[in-house]
Amino acid sequence: MFILLSIFAVARRACAAPEEKSFTYLRLDEASGWEAVDVALIVNCGGWGNVPLERSRDIFPTVKGIVDYLDSCGLKTGVVIYQRAPAPQPDARRPGLQVQVSALTEMLGFHRSRARQLAEAIENVARNHPGLKFIILGLSNGATFTNQTMELIAPAIQHRVFSIEMGMPFWRAVLVTENNLILTNEGADPLWNGEVEELFASLLRGLKDFICWQVAGKGGVFEEAWHIPGHDYRWERIKPVVSDFLRRRVVPMRGANSRHNSRWSGNH
Repeated sequence: MFILLSIFAVARRACAAPEEKSFTYLRLDEASGWEAVDVALIVNCGGWGNVPLERSRDIFPTVKGIVDYLDSCGLKTGVVIYQRAPAPQPDARRPGLQVQVSALTEMLGFHRSRARQLAEAIENVARNHPGLKFIILGLSNGATFTNQTMELIAPAIQHRVFSIEMGMPFWRAVLVTENNLILTNEGADPLWNGEVEELFASLLRGLKDFICWQVAGKGGVFEEAWHIPGHDYRWERIKPVVSDFLRRRVVPMRGANSRHNSRWSGNH
């Protein structure tokens, strides 16, 4: 259980703002702005999912890369930051205990309340904008949440909802369709593979580094000290497969696809 809780921490590492990028931001609970975009990119960060995008060094470059690629294809993209476990105050590091418990139990598959909320919100927007396409992007715990949401998308709009899922943890069956891209660093991600010994070893290394930082007066937070080798999804590395997926599935939108549940064994 400690490793599970710690995964929420390591997946929310933050730093100073990366390269500046001016996005068109939209909200699922607001009606305005949707008519100006062709694609809605819904971002689910790792951890608790509440690190500001501009400080999320692990997913920000991917968001920028997707937006830039779609723009080169003549598609205008609106970015939606989805906070599945919002903190009680904007500057709080973590959500409240009740929200933490709900997010953790949903990640483990005990319920799908927040995934259902997102699926319904997408359906509401899609109903009013029949030409709009949706991409749900998720990293780590956010990838699990993204996959759960894809399971609940209404059949009438499945053909225009896509997902990109990076570094999903190992403990649940995975929905596989032609409309979702599952990235595992070519099978080298220990969190995807369930390599508990490696996860625990990286946890101990991170704890050692964190203690050394504190003794040396360098400060910092544990999330920045714990690094899982193979769980990084750098845009430069995943760009070819993501761009190919967008070119094949999103740019020329095709029909609805067959769906099934399995523990996927691909190697993207």
